[in-house]
Amino acid sequence: MELRKLLEMDKFDNECKKENKIECKKIREYRSTEYDVERNEHIETGEYCSSYPIVLKSDGTVWDKASLYIDFLRSDRNRSSALLRTAGNDLLDFLRFMEANNLNMLHLPIKKAQRVTFRYRHDLLEREKEFKLNGHKKIGRNTISQRINRIVDFYEFCIENKIFTFTELDNRPYTLLKKRIYFEDEKGFTQKKVVRSSDLSIPRAPRAIQTSDSIKDGRKLHPLTEQEQSIFISYLKASNNRVLQLICLIALTTGARIQSICTLRVNDIKNMMISKKVKGSFKKIEIGGGESIDNKNDKKYIIFFHTELLEMLNNYINSEEWKERSTQSYYKNKNNYVFLTKFGEPFYTSRKELEDRKNRL
Repeated sequence: MELRKLLEMDKFDNECKKENKIECKKIREYRSTEYDVERNEHIETGEYCSSYPIVLKSDGTVWDKASLYIDFLRSDRNRSSALLRTAGNDLLDFLRFMEANNLNMLHLPIKKAQRVTFRYRHDLLEREKEFKLNGHKKIGRNTISQRINRIVDFYEFCIENKIFTFTELDNRPYTLLKKRIYFEDEKGFTQKKVVRSSDLSIPRAPRAIQTSDSIKDGRKLHPLTEQEQSIFISYLKASNNRVLQLICLIALTTGARIQSICTLRVNDIKNMMISKKVKGSFKKIEIGGGESIDNKNDKKYIIFFHTELLEMLNNYINSEEWKERSTQSYYKNKNNYVFLTKFGEPFYTSRKELEDRKNRL
């Protein structure tokens, strides 16, 4: 990783600032480099990351161990920008806990309950129960389970890569365990598998029970009633943000996810405009499965657009507002995203853009 990029503070965006503490930041359009000793310069490796998180200590310096771990997730495990951001926030939370309690990663006294890892676990559980006076927000069970597992993986990375060794560990930060879990496969048969765990592990919240008025899709979702839709549309009409209006109208009328809506391209609209109608006044388009429009887990799917909505979208991509935004963006007027911020940035970076940027290097 090129340290020079980590220290170019003008490229950082504030993630959040609370109580004057410098917190998680990110580098936009990060490109990995390697140092060429013979040429005495940094060479780009061709690896691209749309948003790269940096964990800063309260004094404003980079937490080097966190940076090494995050780069390991990016390069060795090929994790997405979204997951890197989550990992950065998890490590930041652990760092802030240590700073608040004047601890470090090697604070591992004989008494297990006093070790930094177990104290952090206890703090997470307490924060789940109530609001803390120091400004921490209440967090859910799945989040604290994720965070403590992240810290175990972080320690494992540090030990494996000899960032610190077992000789520096007065006592174990945790004990690794093997657990058997049982689950039902697609055919309804009970299966068993062995997973790695630790004595720090916090069980996740039980899955929500499927009900007749909800959809189980990662979380329990309730479709809007007709009355709720009417109220929502009235607020949309009152808004002067055309991008917000169109994004919400697509979501309401097609059921598409925000990921799919925000990776919609200009050519997708143009092609639908000249395609044949299906199901009366609708036109269809395929998403996911290698198409230009992304979908969750890249699952192939078909969504249907009403012709009136397509007319609205076609008018927007021919408007002065869209043209002005596109001139500031990566694709300019070459099959750009339908929806861009006023600075010309996409609301969601598509898989295709990541590939295009890699091929450009």
